[in-house]
Amino acid sequence: MATTLKNKGQLIAATSTDIYTAPASTAATVHAVWFANLHATNQQTVTVTWTDSSAVSTHTLLKNVPIPVNDTLIFDKPINLETGDKISALCSSANDVEATVAVMEVT
Repeated sequence: MATTLKNKGQLIAATSTDIYTAPASTAATVHAVWFANLHATNQQTVTVTWTDSSAVSTHTLLKNVPIPVNDTLIFDKPINLETGDKISALCSSANDVEATVAVMEVT
């Protein structure tokens, strides 16, 4: 088995935006996700979900959590993903929150 460490960044929309999807034939552990409020004057909120592709179900990890102006929210609990599972988010104002994910892929 080979492991690969990756980081990925994604601007978050006001509708569900995929941040990371485990590729084919790959298991992944998401170590942390950082959400940065880029807006200079408005607090933002973020909702984070993960989708279990084998069960075709989506589950909420964080719901409408506030991120103060020019601040960052860190979700630092590991999440294990199987092939096709994904982490998604939406925020209160499109493109005012940027997510960065740190993940370890195992193939």
